[in-house]
Amino acid sequence: MTCVQERIGSEMLDEEEQAILKEAIALSLSGNNERTKQQIYIRRRYTYSLNDLLEDICSYLYFLIKATCLSIVLVILSLIAIMAVQFAMAFLSAVNTELESMATEVTRQAHKCTQNYLINQCDPVSRVPFLEENCTFWEKCIGQDPYNVVTRAEVISGLIARLISAFISNLTHESMIFILLLNIIIFGTVLHRFT
Repeated sequence: MTCVQERIGSEMLDEEEQAILKEAIALSLSGNNERTKQQIYIRRRYTYSLNDLLEDICSYLYFLIKATCLSIVLVILSLIAIMAVQFAMAFLSAVNTELESMATEVTRQAHKCTQNYLINQCDPVSRVPFLEENCTFWEKCIGQDPYNVVTRAEVISGLIARLISAFISNLTHESMIFILLLNIIIFGTVLHRFT
């Protein structure tokens, strides 16, 4: 049994390959084996069926689509990361601005307290007993550190509260109802999956 006949028996071949192998068998039966091997090699080498072409096109398109989807996802994730960093930087800038404005206000109050302390002669040696309470208050006001009066956490919580308040005040009743229904649907599906 020749190798061509073994191949026909061992595999399912498409029509074109079957035609080539039948011709090769016919040529091999005629006794011209070297010529048969060369013809089979040449035909198999230059035979490119439509199915092979479509398979190659589909695989290239599949790769192109996958690469495009991956690049789109990476671009979207990059944009989200950039927006998150920009939001964080803007938020920290707002917190620092708020801290600076509060420190400026405390400094202005300390300056005013210093003026009142000097005008009313609150020096402990020449202090009038009637102004004892006010002079004590002005002393404490003068001694305040502008950067330790308000903590960063207080400023952040106040800023978050103002942001939430501004967001909710701009919502219409329809928007609030839609958000409420959306939350009910999301939590309902989550609870339904886990129960």
